[in-house]
Amino acid sequence: MTRICWVRHGESQADLDGTFSHRRIDLSLTGAGIIQSRQAASVLQQEKFNALYSSPLKRALETADFISKKTNLPIIPLESFRDVNIGELETDSPPINGRSLFDGIIRSWLIEEGKQIRFPGGEDRYMLTGRVKDGLFHVVGRHPDGCVVIVGHVLPLTVTLKEIIRAGADPRWIEMPMPYGSITVMNVVAEMGRLSADLVSWAKQEHLKA
Repeated sequence: MTRICWVRHGESQADLDGTFSHRRIDLSLTGAGIIQSRQAASVLQQEKFNALYSSPLKRALETADFISKKTNLPIIPLESFRDVNIGELETDSPPINGRSLFDGIIRSWLIEEGKQIRFPGGEDRYMLTGRVKDGLFHVVGRHPDGCVVIVGHVLPLTVTLKEIIRAGADPRWIEMPMPYGSITVMNVVAEMGRLSADLVSWAKQEHLKA
């Protein structure tokens, strides 16, 4: 069993502007995001971790840097944990209906089980969860009895966890918000080529102060 603390990155300028960001558009943390990242790092330094992984996007790497300084762990960027590939929405001039298209696809993935729906030029749910699971297999394989931090994004975690969470978990977790800088804790096991997770806590945020 691997205990994973998944930290949602601090607020970035892309988040503040409502800009779609996967690869080409890659903006840094805002002032608020820096504070959130420092607060997450301060609470994480109280535990002992074996490794620190991160999405390769700036907002995640900058958040991970604060954690690295508190835990003395090097940052290991992992492509598997990059944010959702929203394809043609990642432009300087997204379509007028871009936000409603985005919201509709994500809603279908989470509520309507619309795995076949794909962002134009981007990912569908199978593609997203496939690569996130690859990343989790990598982490669990390297730290089968360890405790690690992953700095990532809300949707890759939410969509993937929905598939691997064990039966019997409180279904209300998926309706709860995941603020910037919050910490989700889960125990993950890889058995017979499958991942399963027990959710310990969703989006802990007591450490986040204005």
